[in-house]
Amino acid sequence: MTGKPKRQSFSERQGLIKTIVQIDGMDRPLRASLWNIIHQTLWGDKVPTTHEELFANLEGIDTGDVGYTAVHNLWLGFFHEPIDELTEHTGSWRGLIAAVKQRFFSLEWNRIYDLIEYLVEHCPGEQEAKWLVPGFNHVLQEHCSAYRLSKDGLVLPVTSSEELATIDKAMAHDACGPYAGTSKHIATAAKLLRQRDFRNSVKESISAVESAVKAIAEDKKSDFASLLKSIGLAHPALVKSFSSLYGYTSDADGIRHALASPADDSSLGADEAIFFLVNCSAFTNLLIAKAALRK
Repeated sequence: MTGKPKRQSFSERQGLIKTIVQIDGMDRPLRASLWNIIHQTLWGDKVPTTHEELFANLEGIDTGDVGYTAVHNLWLGFFHEPIDELTEHTGSWRGLIAAVKQRFFSLEWNRIYDLIEYLVEHCPGEQEAKWLVPGFNHVLQEHCSAYRLSKDGLVLPVTSSEELATIDKAMAHDACGPYAGTSKHIATAAKLLRQRDFRNSVKESISAVESAVKAIAEDKKSDFASLLKSIGLAHPALVKSFSSLYGYTSDADGIRHALASPADDSSLGADEAIFFLVNCSAFTNLLIAKAALRK
């Protein structure tokens, strides 16, 4: 599914077809390509292509099959359809898949991304789950979607693979170790970004840095700027810049304080939330790596 970037077509090179980043919508080719990933991963060997396969298919479906379990999960858990209507389609794989396909192509663009997240989270097959994320990301990149999936299946408005790798790493610190709080803050920031709750996403991102610094310093009471300086793990210029960012979010009119009115939040959007998520992830990774080397 991965490989060298797709070469532009003649029409694209000549400017006859505009390549537009898909932010607030999803065109038919992107939707169809996402469906193809789902189909090939879960049901690629289910649809009969010969008379013999068709005859065998009509004998019924193994309800313990990974593909059937995926359909069952989507039907009940995502589409919230009556279970007795699912049984009407179990005479053949073709009918079963067609029922899911009809509903998939009827969804609004944002619900397609919801379905992708749901499918990755609830995929019944371990190997199939591993194939879905890189397959989806390949398609999203090829069709100029503004979104990518993190390793744990969150759809994020981040277009760089390097940015995604940084966020994934920050979310992967030992859940039972001293940096568990750091990872939890980053994971929450990513979820809030996906929900377009930009203000609270920024809060969680900066809290991740605060959590990492306090864990390294083994001091939960001193102020952030003093601790960041005292641990001596970053260049003074970098310490100063992050102290300023922390101050920006924490002063009297800062992001981490209550809004006086909804209008006060108007300048905070996706760009700011992405900036904080990516940079706070990178900074926590840097601090944790340097702290490990110092021991």
